[in-house]
Amino acid sequence: MRRLLTAAQMRESDRRTIEEVGIPGLLLMENAGLGIVGLVSSILKDVPSPRILILCGRGNNGGDGLVAARHLINRGYAVDVRLAGDPDSLRGDALQNYRMLTGMSVPVHSLLRASQLPKPPGPDLIVDALLGTGVAGPVTGLISEIIRWINDRSCPVISVDIPSGLQADNGRFEGACVRADYTATMAELKVGLALPPGRDLAGKITIVDIGSPPSVAAGLPVQTHLLEQEDILHFIPPRPPDGHKGTFGKILVLAGSRGMTGAAALCALSSLRAGAGLTKLGIPESLNAILEAKCTEVITHPLPDTGSGCLAEAAEPETDALASWADVLIVGPGLSLHPETVVLTRSLLRKKRRPLVLDADGINALEGEASLLGKYKKPLILTPHPGELARLTGRSLSSICEDPIAAARETARDLGCVCVLKGSPAVIASPRGKVAVNSTGNSGLATGGTGDVLAGVIGGLLALCPDPFRAACAGVYLHGLAGDLAAEALGEHSLIAGDLLDALPRAFLKLNRS
Repeated sequence: MRRLLTAAQMRESDRRTIEEVGIPGLLLMENAGLGIVGLVSSILKDVPSPRILILCGRGNNGGDGLVAARHLINRGYAVDVRLAGDPDSLRGDALQNYRMLTGMSVPVHSLLRASQLPKPPGPDLIVDALLGTGVAGPVTGLISEIIRWINDRSCPVISVDIPSGLQADNGRFEGACVRADYTATMAELKVGLALPPGRDLAGKITIVDIGSPPSVAAGLPVQTHLLEQEDILHFIPPRPPDGHKGTFGKILVLAGSRGMTGAAALCALSSLRAGAGLTKLGIPESLNAILEAKCTEVITHPLPDTGSGCLAEAAEPETDALASWADVLIVGPGLSLHPETVVLTRSLLRKKRRPLVLDADGINALEGEASLLGKYKKPLILTPHPGELARLTGRSLSSICEDPIAAARETARDLGCVCVLKGSPAVIASPRGKVAVNSTGNSGLATGGTGDVLAGVIGGLLALCPDPFRAACAGVYLHGLAGDLAAEALGEHSLIAGDLLDALPRAFLKLNRS
C-alpha cells in the first residue's frame, strides 16, 4: 500500500535523508523545483506565450517555488515571482535560492499587502508555494487574502506539496485554503491529501521524486496507507478450476425484519456476487415468502418470529445449527432492535463460533455491551457508520467525524477487531494499528442499502480470504469501484443500492483484467 505520512513523519524523512544519507537539503529542494517545472510544462504545452505567476512563502515551500521560477525562466517562460513577506526573513535553502534567482537579475517582488497582487491581465497559471505541511491553525492576515485572491482567478492553480492552508495530518483547514487544480506533493503522499476536504481541494495529485531513497520512508513507523488497485490484486486468492460450492465458502446471513427485507436481500445477494459458494439467509418466518421471491439464488431459512416481524429469542437453537454449518457469519442488516432480537444477537456473540461480519443493528445491539466484542476469539469485522460507532464506543459523533483514522484505529485496538468506518472515504483499521484509507467510491453511495451490500461483499470475501483485514480492504475497495462503475453508466445522482449488485461483476472483471 502507498504510505500516507503526517507532517512530523515527512520532517523526519527529510532529516534522515539529509543527516544520515548525506543528501543536502539544497539538492532536495532543487529536485522539488524541477518536479514542479515538469508539471507546469505539461499543463501549458498548448498555451502560446503563457504567463506564470509564482507566489512564494518564506519557508521551504517558497524555496521550491523559487527553484521552479529559475528553471522556468531559463526555459524561456514569462514568470512573475512574488514573495509574501520581506526577503530579510528568508533562511537556509530558501535564502540561497532567492540569491540565485536575484543573481540572474530576476526581480522578486515583495508582497506586503494584498493591493500589490498583479493587476489584469491575469496569469495563465498560478503556482501556489505559500505554505507547506507545517500549517496547524487558522490562516489569517496577508496569506489569507492572497489565498482568496488565488481562488478568485479562473486560471489553473498548482499547489506545491499541499494546498496552502490545508492541514497535512487531517485534510481540514481553518480560515482559508487554496483550491488547487493540481498538487505536486514531494516524495510521499500526506494524510491530508486522502481525506476530505483536502482530497477535493488538491485536484490531481502528482508525487514528485526529490531524490530521497525509498528506504528512508520505508524505515519510518508509518501505519496509515492509501488503498489502491495494486494492493487488492494480492488480497483475493485465485479460484481453483476444480473448485465446488464448498470450496468458495458457506455464508450465514442473519438479517431483516418487517419493513427491512431489502437490507437482508441486498446483503445476502452481494455475498454471492463477492464469490461465496453458498449463502443461507436466516429471517423471521413471517417474511420468508417475500425473501423467497426476492432472492432466487439464496437459500432462505425461516426462523421463529416475535409476531412483529423480528427474530425471536426462541430462534437460538436453529441459529446455532446454522452457524455450525457456515464458514462465515454476517449479522445485522435490517435486523431490528426488538428486545428478543438483541438477546439473540448477544447470545450469538458469546458463543464465538465463526468469523463474523457485524453490521448495522448487530452493532447497535451491543450498545453498553461492547466488551463482548473484545472476547470474540474468531476473526471479527465491524462495519459501523459514525453514528453507530458513537453509540457503541461512547465517543462523540463530532470527534469521530473530525478524525476518522484515529477513531477507527482506536476502536480496532480496543476491541481486538477489524473496524471498517464507513464514510467518504471509508477507513479500515486492524487491531495492530494499521489503517487503510480507501480510494474508490463517490457521492452516489450515500443512499440506503449500500451499507448492506458492503457487509455482504466483505463477508463473501472473508470466506475466501482468511485474513480479516485483507478481506475488509478488498471488500471496501471493490464496493467503491462498483459504485464508480455504476456512476459512469447512470450518474451519481440516481444511483441506488441495487445498481451496485449489477456493477459488482464488472468491478471484479476490471480487477482480474488488470
